[in-house]
Amino acid sequence: MRLRPPGLLALFLIALSTATLAPAQTPQGRPGSVLGVEFLGSLSTAQTAAAIGGFYRRAPDAPAPRYGVDRYRLRFRTSDPGGSPLESRALLYIPRFAQATPAPVFVMAPGTTGLIDRCATLLERPAVRNWGNYEAQMLSYAGQGYISILPDYAFYDDPSRYQSYFIAAYNSRVMLDGARAVYSFFGRPAARLIDARPAQRVFLAGYSQGAHTVFAATDIAEGYAPELPLAGAIGFGTTTSVEALMKDSPYFGVYILLAWQQYYGIDPARVLLPRYASGLALVAGQRCVDEIPRLYPNAVVQLYQPRFREALLAGELEAYYPELARRLRENFPGLNPQAQTVPALIVQGGADPISPDRTVEPYARRLCGLGRRLEYVYLPGVHHFYVRQIGFRAALDWMSRVRSGQRPGNCGRWN
Repeated sequence: MRLRPPGLLALFLIALSTATLAPAQTPQGRPGSVLGVEFLGSLSTAQTAAAIGGFYRRAPDAPAPRYGVDRYRLRFRTSDPGGSPLESRALLYIPRFAQATPAPVFVMAPGTTGLIDRCATLLERPAVRNWGNYEAQMLSYAGQGYISILPDYAFYDDPSRYQSYFIAAYNSRVMLDGARAVYSFFGRPAARLIDARPAQRVFLAGYSQGAHTVFAATDIAEGYAPELPLAGAIGFGTTTSVEALMKDSPYFGVYILLAWQQYYGIDPARVLLPRYASGLALVAGQRCVDEIPRLYPNAVVQLYQPRFREALLAGELEAYYPELARRLRENFPGLNPQAQTVPALIVQGGADPISPDRTVEPYARRLCGLGRRLEYVYLPGVHHFYVRQIGFRAALDWMSRVRSGQRPGNCGRWN
């Protein structure tokens, strides 16, 4: 990073914050407009390595950070599926280069943390309650030279609404507008002293619920954000079929039903046993993800109504609950034939109980059949909770190859 005279950095940050109040960035601004900026501090390379801490203790081959990182909190404009303006928040991580350097953009969609405001990903404090340690993950990618942004899902700042849980039409827009917000941030004159500059390559990545968001974003990118230079999509612990998730890891079903009741009018009483349907908003609706396993059984036979359970397992939900079946189809992302030009990486753990290989591999085969250039990395014995860490080097390698002009893929393994 350039040497700056004493006090110049402070003046720069004041200018940057003031610039966010410009009329062009009012609530009526375009999706991706930056509405506010807060500088959170700088970390040296050694401090970045220390902040990552034990996140990679199960991945001893994970590369050490190469750069320090500057951290910012952003507010940015997004929109709902009807085009009405919404506001979201994000954490932005910028590598500290020694000279002006173009850097690819890495946009991360997090996994499940909960439905209400206090469970928002940006509020995570891993030393107190670890929902995924996204701070460590984002520092990891910024420390490798990626301008990295972690957007929050829609409505995490609205106490009257649940977050848009597994709702593709909302979450895909938040992710693409988070990518736009990076370019909006660097487009401000006040950002001219930052040595990192966003290159014309954007990688979308997501974990679990976030992988659902990633592939939903590829479905709409050409129509919603055609100016974004999407280079690739990455799924860790890929959870794209909500129907499969309700079978494979049923206790996530309580969040799905509660959110979809609010957004779609789905009735949890038609799905859950009465003792779990009763008071759902007061139990699941007030708990973050680390509390759910001790409140609800993770077994189809113990959680669901018999008739729903039979229909779910037999693939006959259309007959039992057609509106729920319709919403499940609507929120099965990544299958838009026009979206297959975006290459993809799926990193799959062989011991993943939440998104097991028996569910994820058929999805990968479908993408291959649609013509998407896909690389499927299978990690034997790796749990859902550790697939991001152990798959870190594979993700860096894949992005490096894509950046060099390659189109990596191994769909032929299934032919």
